[in-house]
Amino acid sequence: GCQSGVRSLYATSDLLSDGFKNVKDMGGGYVDWVRNKFPINTSVAKEEL
Repeated sequence: GCQSGVRSLYATSDLLSDGFKNVKDMGGGYVDWVRNKFPINTSVAKEEL
């Protein structure tokens, strides 16, 4: 994950450089996501156990 949004910004840039067209960076990272009270899935998929 990306806590503050910096890694996702780099990933977005890399994907765009590699030719991907429909790429969006949400900005703010996980911290802003939680601060804005967006949904968080805390369940673990059976395959991940």
